[in-house]
Amino acid sequence: MTAHCGFVWSYMMPKCAATSYAVVAHSAGGYCFENLWARHRDELVKKLGCLVFTDSSYSAMLKNLTSTEVRLLKRIGRHYKCYKGDHLDVGEEFKTHKSCILEVSAGTSEHVLSTGVSTKHICGFI
Repeated sequence: MTAHCGFVWSYMMPKCAATSYAVVAHSAGGYCFENLWARHRDELVKKLGCLVFTDSSYSAMLKNLTSTEVRLLKRIGRHYKCYKGDHLDVGEEFKTHKSCILEVSAGTSEHVLSTGVSTKHICGFI
């Protein structure tokens, strides 16, 4: 999956005229984005306008961030997570989040529904 993501990036992005990217990564898509971050970090820091994870893992990319990158991810990042206990409305902030990327509720406890349930909120964030 990461090889495919890397192939698509190398094939499409050099031709892309966009000056800003919005990325939405669900589940294992976070792992794919971590690999893109490792390989294309400088370009992403310059052009990434919005970064959304939905019930995903991305902790490896948070290691060795510069202060500029931390500020960027705080501003443009959101992680829509499934709730495990009491119901939280979509977009409601988890009080225990530990990341520079704000963790908010996806509005569901079901992993497969996390992107679909939070889509309207995600679009508003983008």
